[in-house]
Amino acid sequence: MALLDNVVKQRMVGALVLIAIAVIFLPMLFTREDETRQFQVEAPSAPHAPA
Repeated sequence: MALLDNVVKQRMVGALVLIAIAVIFLPMLFTREDETRQFQVEAPSAPHAPA
């Protein structure tokens, strides 16, 4: 009975590891380079320093 519990525990840990890897790496595979976010910051020009 303990041997069966060990096998089930190993399968569960393996499944969790595979799910974690999929959650981390699958979004990287499905994002396209042209979808990268680009933003533009408009800052006021620097004030003139007195001479």
